[in-house]
This record gives sequence, C-alpha cells and structure tokens, in this order.
Amino acid sequence: MITTALNSQILQVASFKPSATMTSLVQTMRTPERTEAIVTILGPAIKADAELFNFVVPEVNATKIKRFYQALQTLDPLLCRKLKPYRTCMGMVGGECFEEAIAQTNEQLQRLLKEAKRHQLPQDKLTELRALCYQAVGTIIHFGYLVALANAFPHLPTARPEDLTALAQHRNVKPWLFSLVAFYLKLPSSIITKWRTTTNHVLPTAPALSMAEQFNAAFWLSCALLEYTELKVPGFKELSGPNPFAVIDA
Repeated sequence: MITTALNSQILQVASFKPSATMTSLVQTMRTPERTEAIVTILGPAIKADAELFNFVVPEVNATKIKRFYQALQTLDPLLCRKLKPYRTCMGMVGGECFEEAIAQTNEQLQRLLKEAKRHQLPQDKLTELRALCYQAVGTIIHFGYLVALANAFPHLPTARPEDLTALAQHRNVKPWLFSLVAFYLKLPSSIITKWRTTTNHVLPTAPALSMAEQFNAAFWLSCALLEYTELKVPGFKELSGPNPFAVIDA
C-alpha cells in the first residue's frame, strides 16, 4: 500500500527504529503531569473528530466498527468509553489493514460474548480482551497515520519548514497526529510492556520492530509535526531542542 513513499525521509523516521533520545523523550511525555497537560490541549480536537463518525466514515467500515464497539460495550464498558473517541480515524483507514485487524478482533469478541453469556469471564480473559482491543485499534491508527503521511507528501525531499507546515496542517494528516498522540499517552503501561516483543505491521523495507518501537517513533514524529500547527504539545520543543528534525538530516 505504501510504495515509493517509503523514500520520504519523514516516513523513514515514522517507521524505522527510534533512537535512544527519541525513546527517552517519549517516556518523559508519558509521565502523568505531562500526559494530563497534553490531553487537555488535544481533547477538543479529538472530540470534534469523533463527532464526524456518522458523516465521513464509509458505511461498510462503519457497520464493522459499530459491531466491534457493541460487543466491547457488553464485555467491558470502561474500555469501550476509552476507545470510542478513535472510531472516526479507524473508519477512515480501509484496506487490508482495517479488514484484518477489525475482522479478527470482532471474531474473538463474539467468541468471548458467547462465553460471557454462559458464565462470567475470568480476569485472565478480560486481560486478554483488553490487550486484543488495544492492539487492534493501535494497529489501525498507526497504519492509517502512515498512509495519510504518504498520500499527503509522497516525495517529500527534505524537512524544510514550509514543507512541514503544509504536511502537519494537511486536512487528511492533522487528525491522525493528535489521535495517535492521545491514544499512545492513554495506553496502560501493561499494554506497552506486552508490545515490547509484539511485532505487527512492519513496513516492507523496514527492519522488524516491536509495536512499542513503532509507536515510539510515530508518537515522536506526531509531536514534532504538531509544532507546525496550533495544537503544539506542551513541553515537546523544550525536550527535543529547537530543531527536532535534525535527526532526519543526521
């Protein structure tokens, strides 16, 4: 799905192994105080995007997503509320990634629903359910984010400020930036620990990466691009330095 766009320096940073500096920065941004400040800034944009679900998501995708959330509401209402803001960006992905992630998850959710009707689900089953749903939503968000970047600027030659501004403010890119940042900030640490060894949706020319590494790189790049919008991530510029994209030119 992403072909020549992999030559873009931006996409290489988005999908290749994050540096130690980037990983450290991401860990700092996930501290409770910073997370609260960032989510407060991004909250209105996420809410506005979520409210577009019935207007912009293709019917074929919307039906599958509604089935996913209906089952999740029955099995784990709290998790359903946490993941509901991401319905719109999930529905805008489509393609094999969406079909694989949502179909497999819906199948397992239906199986768990049948078990729940017979008897209460044990804690280990609920833990499995939460990890499954986070992975499905995370996979769709991450892949959709890369596709949006690729489609917006398939041959971006350099990280010039004017290019970055146009990319960050592109109508098909901007929602993915704040959706990915907010999703990753709200991920439980137990899920990230599980993802340390889980490889999923590695791009064709990239080395094998764990989901945690993929999200670290994508989170960092999203924060860096948001510096070129009005939704700047509090504290990111101070932590990353005046030119966070220097890593691209290195």
